[in-house]
Amino acid sequence: MLSRSSQVMTLTRVTRRFGRICGGSAPVAVGHTGGMTERPGLEHPTCQQRDILDRVGDKWSVLLLSLLDGGDRRYSELHRAVDGLSQRMLTLTLRGLERDGLVSRTVVPVTPPQVSYALTPVGRDLHEQVTAFVTWAERHRHHIADSRARFDARTSVFGTAADVPSSAPAP
Repeated sequence: MLSRSSQVMTLTRVTRRFGRICGGSAPVAVGHTGGMTERPGLEHPTCQQRDILDRVGDKWSVLLLSLLDGGDRRYSELHRAVDGLSQRMLTLTLRGLERDGLVSRTVVPVTPPQVSYALTPVGRDLHEQVTAFVTWAERHRHHIADSRARFDARTSVFGTAADVPSSAPAP
């Protein structure tokens, strides 16, 4: 089975598609005013989609959703469960998930305070969708690995992918 961080990589790539539309480097014509190209504002539906995809495609968000699918987890449990996740990044990611209504936060007023997180119904629904995507990635990982190996073998012979003739035989 793929590692959790590997499972997230393809989902993260999906969000890049929207980068050129909302605040990305390439201008996009969505309307014209006096011959000038307009950039969509944050209220534009595509920008709203990008904002959501940025959250769910985030490297740490999908991992945390998977961990919380098993039930409520305390902050310290989540921190220990994800190798390489700093406390600052964990806090920022959990706040973003809570802000988006995907995670609920419960504080028990004891000393020191006990904070736990759980998926909301919308968070559970998202987790089901992401799980389907991860299942697809698991089912097709051998095909993708073989394709990458063929591509890498071709490009290492010819230099760059741009130099590869379309009729170049696979090794």
